[in-house]
Amino acid sequence: MAKLRKQISDRQRKNKYLQNFEVTQTFPRAGKKIILVNGLRIEQENIRHNEILLVFEDITQRKQVEEALRHSHAVRDTIINSISDIFLAVDTKWCITYFNKKAEEVIQPTESDVLGKNVWRVFPDYLHTDLETRAKQAVETQEVQEFESLEPINKRWFYLRMYPASEGLSIYGSDITEQKLAQQYIEQSRQRYQTFVSQSTEGIWRYELEKPVSTSLSPTEQLDLLYQYAYLEECNDTMARMYGYTAATEIIGTKLEVLLPRTPVNEAYLISFIQEGYKITEAESEELDTEGKAKYFL
Repeated sequence: MAKLRKQISDRQRKNKYLQNFEVTQTFPRAGKKIILVNGLRIEQENIRHNEILLVFEDITQRKQVEEALRHSHAVRDTIINSISDIFLAVDTKWCITYFNKKAEEVIQPTESDVLGKNVWRVFPDYLHTDLETRAKQAVETQEVQEFESLEPINKRWFYLRMYPASEGLSIYGSDITEQKLAQQYIEQSRQRYQTFVSQSTEGIWRYELEKPVSTSLSPTEQLDLLYQYAYLEECNDTMARMYGYTAATEIIGTKLEVLLPRTPVNEAYLISFIQEGYKITEAESEELDTEGKAKYFL
């Protein structure tokens, strides 16, 4: 208690009031405690020694809880700032309560610049966009929103997840720009392929199988299964006209045996095709058109 008495004495010499003064004291039975001291020095006339009115409050447990919260917040901050996703949170008044390092990197302002400010005022470019609509819908319906969005500031694509709660809205964003560019490239390639196929003066076709055929089987077994499961999945109008049809749509889905009857010539043609690893050049096939007339293809 001597240490506690000295701390209070030193403090009260400098100040008339002792307000929220924290001291740490180890007691023989209670152990280490954190004490909150509030006191008032009472000055009275004709009294040589002034009196001090002191109020002691054991705040050990409160301080332990505060420290645990600080630790949990530090852990949370470390985790959120280490993820590759954008993360920001707003309260019920749309004021920003969290803005992680990735968000700073992508959207530019630092957390200190935006914390506590209205998100729509800080980022007016997001007004009247699908992002604003979805964010308000998430809050109104209390349902999670997931969607793709083109970031209006740096023109990058993000996959956004919005999680509503009673205290506001949390938003995660994954950068999917590379995936979107890859999808666009694939779509452009598909369109170029379709243009080439449709405008070619040669017959182009592609067969698919209703069931997989193992290439470990003998060529004869594979041939049997091709005639059982193969059908025309794709072809151009040029090929359709070769068979007496007007357009490719009229022939799509036709079984292999209808277009390539199982004759000795065609069997030899397909066996060679199988043996060459499903590729062949300079080979003739005997096929039938819509009138049943033989057609020979190279």
